[in-house]
Amino acid sequence: MAAQLPNRLKPFLLEEKNSEYFNLEEFYNRVGARTGVRYGEAVHRSRVVMDELKKAISQGEINDVLSHLPGEYEELFGRKPRSALSPTV
Repeated sequence: MAAQLPNRLKPFLLEEKNSEYFNLEEFYNRVGARTGVRYGEAVHRSRVVMDELKKAISQGEINDVLSHLPGEYEELFGRKPRSALSPTV
């Protein structure tokens, strides 16, 4: 994915960090905590960022990224939630 992003964004993907698993709800909670906004606004902002990401990289790369994430993350990329238990349903 880094190869398809503008140069100024590549370092964020290439940094070595300890990876950690968390569900989509926790992702939104972390976005909210880092940006100082409530949950609903964190969901909205996250989706806006992913909409822009989808413009920058190929659909094949998006599919590859999603293949490494739990299914609930598909809604973050504008796809229909797979489950009624989705944090935004």
